[in-house]
Amino acid sequence: SGKYSSTEGGPTSEVCLSCREHSNSSSGSSAESDCVCMEGFTGPDGGPCWSQDCPEYSAWSSVTGVCECVKGYTGPDGGTCVECEAGEYKASAGSGGCTSCPVNSHSLAGSAAVRDCRCNAGFTGPYGGPCWSCEAGKYKANPGSAGCSHCPAGSHSSTGSTMVEDCLCNAGYTGQDGDTCVACA
Repeated sequence: SGKYSSTEGGPTSEVCLSCREHSNSSSGSSAESDCVCMEGFTGPDGGPCWSQDCPEYSAWSSVTGVCECVKGYTGPDGGTCVECEAGEYKASAGSGGCTSCPVNSHSLAGSAAVRDCRCNAGFTGPYGGPCWSCEAGKYKANPGSAGCSHCPAGSHSSTGSTMVEDCLCNAGYTGQDGDTCVACA
């Protein structure tokens, strides 16, 4: 039937109201809640019905009534969702854009929180930033929150150094870059 009426003694069929889109009711229904979602759709009895199939990387939002891209992905509501690029994150569902990681940090593609941004090599700080450059005389080879390491004795490096080989022997010392430096005799 697809209609209902809560009016008693209604003189004409004009008191019969149609169920919402994608829902139906049996003949003689007396309340909107008698309207149930059709096969392939879901929703509360009498309420809006929506497709059970949202596009990939999206989920139904009962707040907005549409399929929204999940965290870490962006795109139009109800449309195709693409993951945020490396170096970006998106902390909320919906069609909003991705946000760049804080300066001197990076994230994997599809990141869903600022804490997914790790300080680059040569920088240190907490997940999500801020990230500070390693001081002169120190280096850091891997991304993350680990501290910077001291150069071997008798050597130095410039700020933001990313590997032990950036540690060069001081004047008056000799040796391989990044290795132990010994005083000239």
